[in-house]
Amino acid sequence: MTTRAISADHELVNTLPPASEGGTNIFSESERMQCVTCGGKVVPVDNAIIYNGKRYGHGIAYCCENFPACDSYVGSHKDGTPLGSVAGKVVREARKKAHAELDLLWRGQGSSKRQSVYAKMANYMGIPRREAHIGMFDETQCESVLHFVKDYKDKEAKSERKKNDRLQKKSAKSIT
Repeated sequence: MTTRAISADHELVNTLPPASEGGTNIFSESERMQCVTCGGKVVPVDNAIIYNGKRYGHGIAYCCENFPACDSYVGSHKDGTPLGSVAGKVVREARKKAHAELDLLWRGQGSSKRQSVYAKMANYMGIPRREAHIGMFDETQCESVLHFVKDYKDKEAKSERKKNDRLQKKSAKSIT
């Protein structure tokens, strides 16, 4: 069975090959994603439908079957798996902001720093590390990420001040 998607005129069409034919099909017959906004089925689509005719990346996104009346969608990884859960505009914007702020804590410092930051965020939020995925968060959880980032930066700044104070004291002692 081929995975179905919404065409530009919003009709369901066969577009993605099933996993058995080399395609990625996250929708097994027993498990279908459901739109958290309206309860409709979530279907894979050509992302040009979402982005006013412009196709980005490999061109796959997932949206509510009731799109555009229901504005819930999510992009996908290169292998076609969703980047997270479908979300309306408010949650998508909250996720973007949370990601942008969180990424500032680790970008350019390697994957071990990223893993450490995500583990601390999960602990702060009281969730297992495996569930610490902003693409799955709701608006409230995204707000928690922003609080975590603020607290993390405050602790780093306090630690840096203490370090500088120790260095100044050490330097003052060596002068006298």
